[in-house]
Amino acid sequence: MDLEKFILDAMAREGVSFEELERARVISTPSALLDFDYWCDVHENPVSWSADSYVIRGAADEVVPLGALDVLMSRARVELTSLPGRGHFLGAEGDVRLVVDWFRRVFEE
Repeated sequence: MDLEKFILDAMAREGVSFEELERARVISTPSALLDFDYWCDVHENPVSWSADSYVIRGAADEVVPLGALDVLMSRARVELTSLPGRGHFLGAEGDVRLVVDWFRRVFEE
């Protein structure tokens, strides 16, 4: 996942400028905890990933937009499973069964 893009997207969504974050150091918003030092670390040390991966996500994920996975998906073989009508937190009634079924399909084959 492109963590830098994820953080910058969250900042844009919440109307927080880079200068505001640098000045405040940490800003808590309804959708994310924005931390300047963490952003610096992510910026200076991008994730390098080449292992085959399996990703499950809710199609209506309100926390991690699909675009934030683009870097991962372009650098490794990724099997992406998107659950229709589901959000980021797969804990609602019925979600556990979907996740267990997915896990069995992926890892017991």
